[in-house]
Amino acid sequence: MPRQNRRFALIAAATAVMLLATAVIVWRVLRPSEVVTQARAATPTATVESFPSPGALGALAAAPLIYDDRIRIFAKKREVWSDNPASYQYERSAHWAYRRWPAQVTGVLLMHTAPDNSPSHAVVVTAWTDGALVGLDAEMGTVLWRADADPLAEDYPGRRTGGIAVYQPPGLFMSGTRFVTVGEESVRAFAAETGTQLWKALNPVVPECRGTDFSTLTHLYLLDTCTDSLRRIDLASGAELAPVPATTAVEPLSCVVGHSLCTAMRTTTDAGLKRGWRLTDRDPLDSPTLSAPGSLPASATSIIVPSQASDSVSAVDPATGTPIWTWRPAGPGITLRLLGADAVRTILLESDGNLVLLNTVTGKLLLSTTILRQNEPQRPYDVNLFYQSGAYLTLERTNPKVDPDEVDDAFYFTPRAVLLAFSGRI
Repeated sequence: MPRQNRRFALIAAATAVMLLATAVIVWRVLRPSEVVTQARAATPTATVESFPSPGALGALAAAPLIYDDRIRIFAKKREVWSDNPASYQYERSAHWAYRRWPAQVTGVLLMHTAPDNSPSHAVVVTAWTDGALVGLDAEMGTVLWRADADPLAEDYPGRRTGGIAVYQPPGLFMSGTRFVTVGEESVRAFAAETGTQLWKALNPVVPECRGTDFSTLTHLYLLDTCTDSLRRIDLASGAELAPVPATTAVEPLSCVVGHSLCTAMRTTTDAGLKRGWRLTDRDPLDSPTLSAPGSLPASATSIIVPSQASDSVSAVDPATGTPIWTWRPAGPGITLRLLGADAVRTILLESDGNLVLLNTVTGKLLLSTTILRQNEPQRPYDVNLFYQSGAYLTLERTNPKVDPDEVDDAFYFTPRAVLLAFSGRI
């Protein structure tokens, strides 16, 4: 072989080897993958002695779900991970972690799989942009099951904090020991413990008409903005029920997390007229006392209603609207935000940064403690998302009157926008 041809042959061979090596590297980096980092040991059970004092505990960069007062669960773009203890002021090294590539996280649910909500039976349901569903053991992070559904979102919805992904995951809802996915084409129900699909039905709302979706213990509600109605699906069977007339807006109320397991709703007409409803096992019941903006059902015998000036709150009878008790701050000029209410406690945030807990039955003051942090700006903020797990509370804080479409630095109150607080075991 002539010398020149031999040189060309060597160059071609070397080029082929380099291209092959590059292809191998690219494949190793970009190939679909799954990384499971299991916990090395179980986390000790929380005890009364281990609980913190009431008040602000810390400021987190990411929004957590809290499991059994011990473990915090977070979502990143391509990873779901946990740390502990629940009371630590910042994030810590991962207790367990689960990562997929190149799919992105679209939502996370923390679900009890026993009817009595026993903390020893819990699964972290994770949804991904490729339609995959993966169930993880909440304690150890091991993969319990894998399933498939329609993609619920095109990309990670969590922004800086992951708050939407864990507190209001799009198209992902709880209902007892089952969970439901709402895709563009279908609605499906799965058993949380095994990932087994229980039923599948066509989504009665076309994509261009979808509004707010939410679940109760027995029903799935889908707002159809084209027909001004709430389409209802029976969560035990997947059968569609008679729709409820609605207009352009619906606000789920008193939900366990986000838009799951809600007990009431408030609808708004085009003219701005609000109407409250209690959500029962059968049909929604008209509740005029819930029509007041910001009001929340606390129990079967009381609804908590903020005053129009936001300077007091009252518990009223659901049927008659008769006041049961009224509470207002001691200091002048202080306004209130009603964060949550149940049959035991009513949770308020004062404009001066005090967290207030009232006895829902009597209106008696149970706790008043500041949750302002000395190393943070001493200016007002809005609460974009609120989460409660037992006595632990988180507030995703944003700057007032900032468009949600603004960049994260302008939208969020601080880089560590999630305030972690403890309200005391009352």
